[in-house]
Amino acid sequence: MNANEHAAVKDIILGSSFIIFGIVVCVLTQYLPEAVYDPLGPAFIPRLLGLACIATSCVILFHGIRKKMAASGARGKSRQEKAPVLFVRHPKSALFAMILFFLYILALDTGISGFRTLTTLFVLLLGGMLIKISRQGKAIQTSLILIALSFTLSFGLYYLFTQVFIVDLY
Repeated sequence: MNANEHAAVKDIILGSSFIIFGIVVCVLTQYLPEAVYDPLGPAFIPRLLGLACIATSCVILFHGIRKKMAASGARGKSRQEKAPVLFVRHPKSALFAMILFFLYILALDTGISGFRTLTTLFVLLLGGMLIKISRQGKAIQTSLILIALSFTLSFGLYYLFTQVFIVDLY
C-alpha cells in the first residue's frame, strides 16, 4: 500500500468514525428534557453540532473514497511525476485533539471543575498543540495571543451562556 492509499484509508476511517459520533450525539440529544421557556430547547445546539459533524465527516469520507479510487487506478500506471505536498498531515495530533475534546466534555459532565477553568485549559492545550505543529511565528507572541484568547473565550462564552441564553453553567 503506497502513501496515497494509506492517506485515503485514514480519511475513510476518520470520516466514518465522526459520522458515527455525530449520529450518537443526535440520538443522545433525544433524551434531553424539554425546556419550558426556551423554544429551541437544550438539545438544539448539541443536535446542530452533531449534524455539522455528520456533514463535514461526509465530505472527508467522500474525499477519502475518491482518493482511494484514484490511488487504485494510478497503481497500475507508472508514476512519472510526483505531486507536490499541499499540506502536512498530523494524524497523531488529530487523535490527541479528539481525545482532549472527549476529556473536556467528560470533565464538564462529571463536574471536576467549572466551565471557565476547563474551557481555559482546553483552549490552552489545544492551541499549544496547534502552535507546536505549525512552528511559525514568534513563540512568545503567539503564546501571549493564545493566553488572551483562551481567557476571552472562556469568560465570554460563560457570560453569553449565563446572561444571554440563561443556561446554568456550574
